[in-house]
Amino acid sequence: MPAPSLPRRLLPLLLALACACSQGSEGPPAPSVTALTHATHTPFPIATGAHANADCNACHGDFDTFKLFTCLSCHQHDQAVTDPRHSGVADYAWDSAKCFACHPDGTAAGVDHSNLFPIGQGTTHAGIACATCHIDPSNRKVVECTGCHTAPTTDPIHTGVSGYQWSSPQCLACHPMGEVTSVDHRPYFPIEAGAAHAGISCSTCHTDRTNRKVVDCLTCHTAATTDPEHGQVGGYQRVSATCLRCHGDSQVKTVSSHLPFSILSGTKHYRDSCLVCHPVARTDKPFAQDFNPFDCLSCHGRSAMDDKHQNFSTYRYQSTTCVTSGCHANGRKP
Repeated sequence: MPAPSLPRRLLPLLLALACACSQGSEGPPAPSVTALTHATHTPFPIATGAHANADCNACHGDFDTFKLFTCLSCHQHDQAVTDPRHSGVADYAWDSAKCFACHPDGTAAGVDHSNLFPIGQGTTHAGIACATCHIDPSNRKVVECTGCHTAPTTDPIHTGVSGYQWSSPQCLACHPMGEVTSVDHRPYFPIEAGAAHAGISCSTCHTDRTNRKVVDCLTCHTAATTDPEHGQVGGYQRVSATCLRCHGDSQVKTVSSHLPFSILSGTKHYRDSCLVCHPVARTDKPFAQDFNPFDCLSCHGRSAMDDKHQNFSTYRYQSTTCVTSGCHANGRKP
């Protein structure tokens, strides 16, 4: 019976050992080899997961070096099985190197790209190879945009965009879903040249790249600056949403200008909440308050008012009558 043949991958090791032994005790020490175990095979986990307890020869047995491997020798990776599963992957190929490039840790979790960055049929980025954008196979969160979107193309398009930078993180910050939208900011909040907020980077105010309606005012407008300015303002809160309600057009209206209805210190309505008296939101900017309509009745109940105005023939329990009738135009009793 012929002797069983050794795996080809052991031949270089045996030759090295034989050479060392033939040189006698005076020769160099034999090479030290520490074999990997399932636990120490960390670059590609085989202690747990889909490849747990996999036999070394199943992946490396066809080669003379462990640097080479095949993914195609297992029935799970048969081409008839894998091809349909990758029908939507632009650069898919039934090839070991391609397998490892997309599955460096051996996992096969499917990615619903529609919730992250749409690449489906009909979208701007359809048909682009995964590796074009995901340049680091070990970390899919590293994304490259500038390989396709070159500076000579993008720079002229962004000449009016404050904070623009030709960098992949900045691209994703403004285009998280790959959309290209030109926003006329004037109907929302003035940022054009000459406005108080001109030249401010978009991401300074729009801190949530997935929701542009989330606006931060507090990074720039610190408490040390705004608190003293609002000492006489009733209902003041250092909250971004409240900032926008009172300053929807970036306007600053001081308490002293609230005439003829005075709300200065010492008057009846001093430090009453602005938003209680002016409860109506603007139709063009629902996030901002319309300071033209006003309400007196939320504080001045009907039973008390009716009793106090029994002798006034022109009395009506209406906010407009309270102020425009000439009785309480300045917020005081006649």
